[in-house]
Amino acid sequence: MIPLPSTLPTPTDPGSDESADRWRFAVEASGLGVWDWNAQSGAVYYSPEWKAMLGYRDADIGEGFEEWERRVHPEDLAGARAQIDAHLLGNTPMYVSEHRLLCRDGAYKWILARGRVIDRDARGEPLRVVGTHTDITERKRTLSRLHEREARFSAVFNSTFQLMGVVEPDGRVIEGNETALNFAGLQPRDIAGRLLWELPYFQTSPETSALVQDAVHRAAAGELVRAEIEVLGAGDARMTVDFSLKPVRDALGGIMSLIAEGRDVSERKHIEQEVREREQHLRLTIAASPIGLALVGLDGSWLTVNDAVCEIVGYANDELMRMTFQDITHPDDLGPDLDLVQRTLAGEIPGYRLFKRYVHKDGSFVPIQLDVTLVRDTCGKPLHFVSHIQDISERRRFETLLQWEKERFKVALASITDAVLITDTAGTVDFANPIAERLLGLPPADLIGTALADAVDLRDDVGDPLELLQALPDRHASHTQGVAQLRRGSLPLLTLEYALAPLKDAQGEPIGFVFMLHDVTQARALTRALEHQATHDALTGLMNRSGFEQTLERQRLSSVRQPRPWCLLYLDLDRFKIVNDTIGHDAGDELLRALAVRLRAMLRSTDTFARLGGDEFGVILDECSEREAEQIAAKLIDAVDRFRFRRDKQQFQLGLSIGIATPPTEVYTVADLLRMADAACYVAKRTGRNRACVYRDTGIDGVTPAVEFNAVNALQSAFDEQRLRVYAQKIVDLESGHAVGMELLTRLVGDDGSVIPPDRFLPVAERNDLITRLDSWMLRSAARLIGQNGAGLPRDWYVTVNVSGLSLSDLRFHGVISEVLSSSVELRDRICFEITESAAPSNWHVTLKGIELLRSHGSRVLLDDFGSGFTSFNYLRHLQVDGIKIAQDFTSSVSGDPINEPVVSMVAQLTRKLGIQAIAEGIEDASTARQLHARGIRLGQGFFFHRPQPVEDLLVPA
Repeated sequence: MIPLPSTLPTPTDPGSDESADRWRFAVEASGLGVWDWNAQSGAVYYSPEWKAMLGYRDADIGEGFEEWERRVHPEDLAGARAQIDAHLLGNTPMYVSEHRLLCRDGAYKWILARGRVIDRDARGEPLRVVGTHTDITERKRTLSRLHEREARFSAVFNSTFQLMGVVEPDGRVIEGNETALNFAGLQPRDIAGRLLWELPYFQTSPETSALVQDAVHRAAAGELVRAEIEVLGAGDARMTVDFSLKPVRDALGGIMSLIAEGRDVSERKHIEQEVREREQHLRLTIAASPIGLALVGLDGSWLTVNDAVCEIVGYANDELMRMTFQDITHPDDLGPDLDLVQRTLAGEIPGYRLFKRYVHKDGSFVPIQLDVTLVRDTCGKPLHFVSHIQDISERRRFETLLQWEKERFKVALASITDAVLITDTAGTVDFANPIAERLLGLPPADLIGTALADAVDLRDDVGDPLELLQALPDRHASHTQGVAQLRRGSLPLLTLEYALAPLKDAQGEPIGFVFMLHDVTQARALTRALEHQATHDALTGLMNRSGFEQTLERQRLSSVRQPRPWCLLYLDLDRFKIVNDTIGHDAGDELLRALAVRLRAMLRSTDTFARLGGDEFGVILDECSEREAEQIAAKLIDAVDRFRFRRDKQQFQLGLSIGIATPPTEVYTVADLLRMADAACYVAKRTGRNRACVYRDTGIDGVTPAVEFNAVNALQSAFDEQRLRVYAQKIVDLESGHAVGMELLTRLVGDDGSVIPPDRFLPVAERNDLITRLDSWMLRSAARLIGQNGAGLPRDWYVTVNVSGLSLSDLRFHGVISEVLSSSVELRDRICFEITESAAPSNWHVTLKGIELLRSHGSRVLLDDFGSGFTSFNYLRHLQVDGIKIAQDFTSSVSGDPINEPVVSMVAQLTRKLGIQAIAEGIEDASTARQLHARGIRLGQGFFFHRPQPVEDLLVPA
């Protein structure tokens, strides 16, 4: 084992005073606060580090016991004194106390104090006590935050309106939320430990109980089970619920519990029944409607007609199904009808109303009023027409009899909600109802006798006057309608639907025109708002994926008609998940809004920028070459790299990976282009992140999505098929040549039985979030190796295990550490963890906690590959380690290299000063081993001593 200064000297140690002084010097050098108490004189030595920990200078604090005592928090003083007294009386082997000390700035810090009597007189009275102070304020705060999170989870669990419970995989209930308990009138003790299917909720029928029992077994096997059942509550209350059982897995994929949920769907069932009844009522109403209703194909064929249509035209239903509307339309009316059909299909008008004549089966003409609406799919593609057909024969007969009377007396028009203006054949207004007066903002005196074109200032979409009013009375012998803007002087613009129809007498001679206006300003504004909402992201205000894909399709079609260079960028933020997981989704939303503004500012005004979902964005760069696209991508990456997001004293730095796709020369779709850009972005993330890659069919930098996918599958298969093996390399005492420990190494066995070296699969594991699973597997393997009694591992050997920086910053791996190291004292004493300089990823705070967790369990920590990076000494300053492993780059050619020799000598001196071990890696010959030993390096490993081999080959038979 590596000898470590982990204990204080005892009174029986020879030269205790000298040993204590050496210990005090070593601890002071580590940055801990040291105190040394002369129990006879009462004088206490407080090290400068002890004082600096509280914010004091060396001269600010004297040497009395009261210096400590008066700074202890009043609530902690009694407990701390009790711990001291107990140790002074010999009742405890060591004095250990956690209490608060007053700092110079008036704040309190939590301190872990540890000490021991190192000298007693003949009567056993203490003479000298020494110890250390460690700042544990941050640890206390972390524990407090954990308690708060647990309280918040409990509050959410119990405040949800759904019935919820937590169940063991065997079906025994752990707990239920307050909603579930209150519904059944139960207490927690009534359900805890009982089988789920035996609870009162599921006793509505034997079938329900059996269904729940089967659901438990299926969920315990890993299935998400869902069913609609009726549950029983207090007072025989019943509720229809959407019942589900979801398995909850631990970090290794094992099922640890089941979540049972019942969502009340009683109201939904009631609504569904109402919908069915209404649909049935609608079908009956249509069938019985006296108005003809029909669905008409885009070619004019009849798709569906009701009985009223058949009665109007005299044909049976099956006869009409073999005809088109053109077949039964009067030849003089067919032209205007087809013109309106084409305008509707072109999107110029939403539909139309037309008065025309059908040819009855008996050859007579039937005048009808036809109202047509075009039905489109969600993409705007026309599907069919809906036609309302009214036989107006009787109406026409009365119109003939009362034509002049109805034209003279328009009283009824005053009561309708649309504006109506009637003109003579010259287009001069001779009637306007009250709605027209209010809508146009003109009194009757200014309307009557005025030309319709002067009274009604209608403009088209570009602001030009509407031609149909200017052309009266020479045109519009048939019905015309549309949408236009109404100008009213200083009053706001209005959007109106208009209809212009000729007035004729019984002989068909024109007698004037009727002009109707319907205000659709608010309706159009609402429609525009809904259209904007459908194509834009509510969080950032950017275009959403739907709008982006529509714009991309227009860009594609435009570039086909007018060829020009353009590019598509696919943006994916790096490390965004850390923000959401660390400080919540609200902060993540704020970050996305800020980055959207920052990135938009880096783009050209002609570029289309959209949020595609989550932390992904898209950019369309029109009139842009591939090289220019790479330059723009570099600016975007730099903008994100320089951006710092601060929240709650924490600072986050994100990265940006970008995929660039240029339109191929062959035929392609929007989906093809998005796939190309996404694939390039995938390669950018897998080849280092925070970079841009241009799509290439052959891959980028040797990495293709297909190759990476196959490599990940191969590694997953190795896990599933147990083709991972533990190899080991001895660690040797350079003086004696005897092994003192070994480093455990991971090897993968291929399908053909060959051993695959780590450089072939470890990078794949790190890039695809499999490294934590790999490190967990090795830690458990080491635990089994050390824990096997009589397994053949020499008792004086220790074992080192490599831990990736990604694992060390993963809270799931922290759970594995606690689980494994808590199982055995021998395991904690014999295992060491090797951490490379890469163990400082973006989440440094969590990484430090991982190292603290290892040390809190009593395990040792080694800094691996020391010197391989520029930050080795900075890490050594901030990380509390028990030893370092010198990188092979420095151990080879020790005597012949002007850099390696002084570096190795300096490291040896540094480790002696700090009281930690140094192990040289990569020793390949006897000369190197001698030179390293001569410079003070005690331990080493390498091919000269031992090549890695299966660990079982190193075990001595029991």
